[in-house]
Amino acid sequence: MEVRGNLSITNSVINAPLGLVVEGGSLTLRNVTLKAPVHVSGMSDMVTLDAGSFSGDSVTVIGDHCAFHFNGGQSAGIGAFQLTNSAVKSSVYGFMILGGAPQGTKAISHLSISNTANGIESAGERAHYRFTGVTFTKVQTPKSISNPSTVTVTP
Repeated sequence: MEVRGNLSITNSVINAPLGLVVEGGSLTLRNVTLKAPVHVSGMSDMVTLDAGSFSGDSVTVIGDHCAFHFNGGQSAGIGAFQLTNSAVKSSVYGFMILGGAPQGTKAISHLSISNTANGIESAGERAHYRFTGVTFTKVQTPKSISNPSTVTVTP
């Protein structure tokens, strides 16, 4: 499902085989579980962030390729991203950061990543992403950060 306007979802469990793509506007999730069904021929990303903003609290993502996938070049991409008290379970990647607009706050706090192959991976990002209060459980590669000055992760 593409989000171009403003969408707010609360107190829900959503089976999202193709995930959510934020193309503009804003997506707000509160007390939401996003689940990807088992795919025979591959998996989608659960929340793909191309433009606009995202705010989440108590979000759980279960089973997908990337729980959160960030796109965008030097001047494009998601402007603001706030995520608190959330969990990623049984994904290939918790976070794949390949871009994001330089302006705007990208803050992730009190996050649990478990049973994933890759926790947080970044390459080519221009924005600063700040992860605080992150725990990794049964994660093969917790962090693969190409530029530690733009992506910081602290327990």
